[in-house]
Amino acid sequence: MTRNFDAWEGGYTSKCVQCGHRESMPDKVFSRLLKQKKYQIKIKENERLCAICLLKRVIKTGNISTKLPEPKFESVIDVSAGYFKQAIIRNKKQTEIQDFFGAINELKSLLKEKEVDDVRKISGEWYYKDNLSDDYLTREYGIEKNKELEKLSKNAQESLDAVYSMIGKEPTKYYAIVNMDGDDMGKVMSGELHENSTFTIDYHNKLSKTLAETGAKTSELIEDGYCVYSGGDDLLAFLPLEISLPVINRARFTFSDKFKIIGETLTSSAGIVILHHHDPLRTGLAEARNNIEKAKQWFKKKDAFVITLRIYSGTAITWASKWTIENFTFQKENDVKDVGRIYVFDILNMFIYFMTKEPENRLSSMFVRDLLKELPVFYEQKIINNHVKWFFSDKMFKAEFSRLLKRHIPVGSYLWTQQYEANVNTLDLMTELFAYMANPENEQMRNQSGYSTKDNFEHFLQISLFLVKETYYYTFRFCSSRGRTAPSPNARNIHVVVLYSVSPLPT
Repeated sequence: MTRNFDAWEGGYTSKCVQCGHRESMPDKVFSRLLKQKKYQIKIKENERLCAICLLKRVIKTGNISTKLPEPKFESVIDVSAGYFKQAIIRNKKQTEIQDFFGAINELKSLLKEKEVDDVRKISGEWYYKDNLSDDYLTREYGIEKNKELEKLSKNAQESLDAVYSMIGKEPTKYYAIVNMDGDDMGKVMSGELHENSTFTIDYHNKLSKTLAETGAKTSELIEDGYCVYSGGDDLLAFLPLEISLPVINRARFTFSDKFKIIGETLTSSAGIVILHHHDPLRTGLAEARNNIEKAKQWFKKKDAFVITLRIYSGTAITWASKWTIENFTFQKENDVKDVGRIYVFDILNMFIYFMTKEPENRLSSMFVRDLLKELPVFYEQKIINNHVKWFFSDKMFKAEFSRLLKRHIPVGSYLWTQQYEANVNTLDLMTELFAYMANPENEQMRNQSGYSTKDNFEHFLQISLFLVKETYYYTFRFCSSRGRTAPSPNARNIHVVVLYSVSPLPT
């Protein structure tokens, strides 16, 4: 029921820095508030807010009612640090974690903050070294710099360094927003896609019940993230970067599978944004909504997703694709192999999986950089009937792709023998799939985005490289959508990401 409104108009006066619409309160109000310590933490020195945003900032539940508990809202920084925090919790008995726990409580005591009695209650902001510096603490908590603060700050940073070493990497500063929406649900619920004789009240009740069950089932998937709402055919969730792709993949096909039970073939489209936890949340939410609309407009039959990666430096990279590649076949040595349906997120997951293995088996991330350098060579632009058309050298691409694989995977790596399914080598399949995704002639990968197939494929590679750099797991375990694979007992410091694959699985 959202409505679009015209931009607000007003005089040439200073506007609220938070909402950007209403006029800010007079300077004298803020000069009086900033003289009181309890407001110095909540309002920055040069921040000017309107009456409504100021009230929201300073009001407490106790001002309204003594019966209501103070609500606790997680910050987006808790989302970006969410997977790292789970690693902390899993290893909470380790000496490094206990030292860090003690150092944070010492800092909290000095800052007049309530100490925590459990490592699980440590806020996500404390997992980043920048937030433990004495400069940051004096600025955020409105206290003067002193020797004690410098000492405790340094101790906390050193303790956190030890935790980084134990876990293997620092937490990412990025997280994902996913907005998912069912395709043509209005037509489905109104009966437009059915004959009048089949679209009865009982059938409509069945559709409504399935929608409700789907919403409940989808929200259960968001275990380590934050589900804002799950209304059956729509979803809004904030997810730690490390688990975002598997969860989104599973949410999409949970939706379809539920409706298959009652004989409906329904699809959904998604808008996904990966952004830095210091980026404005409003920007991320707006982009996620826009990406849903793009997914539905760019692909004729919808059933697609659009991902935008917003790097904190200001660069934005967008990749659009259908969820699946249907009826995929490829030929090797005069043998045609029918693989069937391929799930695009599985391709991305496998690619990341190969680049995050242990060094003696890993596909080097330099493979992506080298492929990006070579990519323009495989395309040729021609003018045919006054129209620009791109041609792609499929054979040359596959030959170069194979050469780069040999250059960037160790000779003894077991990736060479990895099987996608019986008689289908995963690296052979990857070579064929990447050629398919890069080829403008393949209709399933073509869209109306304005990006050429070449640009879209480049963006896929760039997002893959970013995910390898930002995530800190060492290995993947593949499993079906029906269950999980338990980590081995010797993998104390090996962080396992379980991929919910819905296609034939590697062995």
